[in-house]
Amino acid sequence: LHELEGDIDIGELEITSATENEPASVNIKFSEKVCGSGFPTLFHLDRSEVDKQMYMLKSEKDTSGIEGKVTTACFVRPVINEEYILYRKTRNEITSGPKRMTQVIDFNKDGRIGERIGSISELETMARKRKKMLMDKKRERLDKSHVMDMLFNAFEKHKFWTVKDLADFTGQPVAYIQELISEIGMLNKKDHKNTYELKPEYSYGRDESQ
Repeated sequence: LHELEGDIDIGELEITSATENEPASVNIKFSEKVCGSGFPTLFHLDRSEVDKQMYMLKSEKDTSGIEGKVTTACFVRPVINEEYILYRKTRNEITSGPKRMTQVIDFNKDGRIGERIGSISELETMARKRKKMLMDKKRERLDKSHVMDMLFNAFEKHKFWTVKDLADFTGQPVAYIQELISEIGMLNKKDHKNTYELKPEYSYGRDESQ
């Protein structure tokens, strides 16, 4: 923003009032001058209560004082829409590029194909971290957009996933993942049976051999 000159329209705020079933929500739509061409412009503002006490302090010369108490933390995340999907596809195509490499698989280390999708050590490490986190959060359902973003991240790492492995990767209930995966994935009934892969419209141009 500091590089922009003159009066600049940064964006717009869309605030919806709370109802009996839904809390108030805030969406932020940035202008393309701020985000740049091709970058997502629509974001959602998540708010959560701060667990630990935090205070705002002000110091002037030899005096200090408490100005306020922080009670709410705010986080901005992109809204998953066509604009965001296109951005992820473009970014992935640029980073992956036309790179090809041959990798030797250690049978004893990585296990048999079909026994577990991807590297066993990698998946087990991720699963342990998320299970530890779930011991505190009791596997609470996260916001749909947040979980969808984690699912896309999972498919960037490996092309084929079982619902159980996706649940471990995201730290979400299996039933919740089963509900969401049907929107972006398709079930394999032949090769890689009982695993999911992204639908063509969401695929990132991964090598079919991966």
